[in-house]
Amino acid sequence: MQDFNMITTILHLILYVFFAIGLHRLAKRQVLNASWLAWIPIINYFLFLQLAEDQVHDQLKGKLQFFFIFILIYNIFVAGSLYFTISLIGIVAHLALMLYAFYFLAKRYSKNYWIHFILAVLTLTNTMLLSVFLFRNNENDDYSKHQHVIQTTENTSYRK
Repeated sequence: MQDFNMITTILHLILYVFFAIGLHRLAKRQVLNASWLAWIPIINYFLFLQLAEDQVHDQLKGKLQFFFIFILIYNIFVAGSLYFTISLIGIVAHLALMLYAFYFLAKRYSKNYWIHFILAVLTLTNTMLLSVFLFRNNENDDYSKHQHVIQTTENTSYRK
């Protein structure tokens, strides 16, 4: 059992380093001044949410980091001292927020964003860490909008 814990810890550290490298690179490419925040645990989620901020639905723009702070405070002060069910609500809220932001980030940097998103959901965001690393060299392009433009162009060419 101790060997399993050691292997799991090492694996999570490796995933964390990959996530930090990818996050740092994406932040630099989007010209965010605080790209170094990618290396600080917990704080790096603020940077992650900031990267997805301009892609999310209009009603949530500028509010993702506020929701993260609220969920973080809830998890530390409220859920930590109460029953498991209440703790579970905070965990699910955190996962939902991270997956929501990741969906838009994946959509922006990957042609296969659905695969990245489904894997992140199935692994409870563990593959999200590796996906961010894989996105680091991709062009800043919203592939779903690009596909829509191609389809629209093809449809208008038939009308002529």
